[in-house]
Amino acid sequence: MIIKYGILVIYNKKISESNSYHSLSQQDLVLLVVDNSTESQYLEFNQKMVKQDQHIYISMEGNKGLSQAYNKALDWIFSQQVDSDDYLVLFDDDTNIPSDFVKTINEEIEKSKKHIYLPIVKDSLGILSPSKMSKHGYCHRIQGLEELTPQNICGINSGMVIQLSIFNNYRYDPRMFLDYVDHSFMRDMRHKNTKIQVVDIVLEQSFSAVTDSKENARKRLRILKKDVKIFYNQGFISRLIYHYVMIRRIMRHIIYYKDISILWTLK
Repeated sequence: MIIKYGILVIYNKKISESNSYHSLSQQDLVLLVVDNSTESQYLEFNQKMVKQDQHIYISMEGNKGLSQAYNKALDWIFSQQVDSDDYLVLFDDDTNIPSDFVKTINEEIEKSKKHIYLPIVKDSLGILSPSKMSKHGYCHRIQGLEELTPQNICGINSGMVIQLSIFNNYRYDPRMFLDYVDHSFMRDMRHKNTKIQVVDIVLEQSFSAVTDSKENARKRLRILKKDVKIFYNQGFISRLIYHYVMIRRIMRHIIYYKDISILWTLK
């Protein structure tokens, strides 16, 4: 039982500029690069470099979103002769990964044999993952790991290690494009009573909400609105949380960019 596969999704970026790619290329696993790029300059460059480096390149032929990218990678993996006791790891393209990441997680797998392992992911604001999720799905950051319980633990995709057996009869929700894909997965796993462990290894991540331009932030906010509406569609309280989350995000946008026009441009 080891981490056998790594899945890295990239979008309109040269793979040579990805910190995650360079780190994962040095790890002992089969690396799949799933390309959501829409511009030919990136598609051609990425395909050539990934194949030259003897990794697996999968083009989505346009930006199909994160869920469908993961699902296509999973379909490729399960087209091979796989051992469902082995694991895969998911990564964004902007995560700094320690050179001993796979070795460290494999040692934890050998000792504890859990279904899911979460590293500690930090960004400029503090601990990004793991996080807490209430029974109605409201997610927020933690100040310390002591806040986590088997009933509330959540986490982001990047760095998440998952046993392949979970995907024998499970795929990511294709309706969700980008945001809350990880939260939806973790909520589903909580319902399945999967065993989750936090590993004492730290990853550093560039968080787009901190670094985006106003134009890009607005695009992300539109995507967020659609994804969050799907995620919080599980009853009256869930729908109230949807409105609360969106109001907070919109107000944060207005305050940060000092521009209220988002109120009538957010469709």
